[in-house]
Amino acid sequence: MEIDIGRRMSFASHRLVGWIFWDPFAIERYASLGVPNGAGYYIASRAAPLAAAGDQAVIAAFGSIHPGFVAGALQLCREHASFAAAAAVRDEAVVRGLAGYAPEIVDGLAELAPRMWEAGRLALSGRPRAVRLASRVAAARRCAAVGMARRQLHPGVAR
Repeated sequence: MEIDIGRRMSFASHRLVGWIFWDPFAIERYASLGVPNGAGYYIASRAAPLAAAGDQAVIAAFGSIHPGFVAGALQLCREHASFAAAAAVRDEAVVRGLAGYAPEIVDGLAELAPRMWEAGRLALSGRPRAVRLASRVAAARRCAAVGMARRQLHPGVAR
């Protein structure tokens, strides 16, 4: 039952906020941090929680994206901004986008928040612990394993 709810919420949220990674406002705000042309926004903002684990862990988590592109996006963020700032830009754009594109669903999403946070916590459990306890190479392998497990739980949605 909970896995089905998590799968449904994952699919719905994926479709709902898919715009955020290519949102012109978000990319413009990321560029305003000093990142040339906002290059690498998608990677930097999405990788922000895992970035401290190192490039190899992030590259493993982004398995379908060319490792050189991932490493380049991470380096641009390190040189010109911070991962906390990249995440803040993404969060700001999500709030702005929801208010602008789908204001009628904001209250409903707020009601689902506790269950969505729990589903997210369950899907991500192990990643932070793996990063703390293992070497970067071992962390990358564990992140890849978590990604494979997520693909099994959320076919066609999770990476």
